[in-house]
Amino acid sequence: MKMNNFSILLFDLLLCSSKKKKVDLLKDFFASSSIDDRGWAFSILSNKFEKKIINSKDLKELVTKKTSKSLFDYSYDYVGDLAETISLLWNSKKEYDQVISLSRFMELLRSNNNKKKILDEIELILDKSNENQRYTILKILTGGLRLGVSNGLLKESLIKYGKRTLYEI
Repeated sequence: MKMNNFSILLFDLLLCSSKKKKVDLLKDFFASSSIDDRGWAFSILSNKFEKKIINSKDLKELVTKKTSKSLFDYSYDYVGDLAETISLLWNSKKEYDQVISLSRFMELLRSNNNKKKILDEIELILDKSNENQRYTILKILTGGLRLGVSNGLLKESLIKYGKRTLYEI
């Protein structure tokens, strides 16, 4: 499953105010995703993903390789969200069919302790990603999704997806 599917889920959850609709969006995502992508999505959405060695300073340095520092500073001051600012400013190579899956991206982060290598990979991935995919990748890296998805809502969607009781979940 491509990162784009998780990006679409995050975008839809962000724009949705209905609890019932969010449960249905999550259930549909879980039903159409690989077991690895489901696991990582659950981990990210429930805030159980352990943060890694990449921090905001690293991401700011990465984007200033692509654009001027003053443009980044003005944009970040105006937008106020690091992930959104970088995703909008990033000058991609217009090859938007990102083939990396959510699980492959997460394994890249989890299995590698070499910050330079991870940053190089992230730069290549961002180059081949569209704005929404970049936003999703950067939100995973920076945290703070703020989608209105509680652990209870996740459990409710899993109950609907797996036709199980809350006790079984």
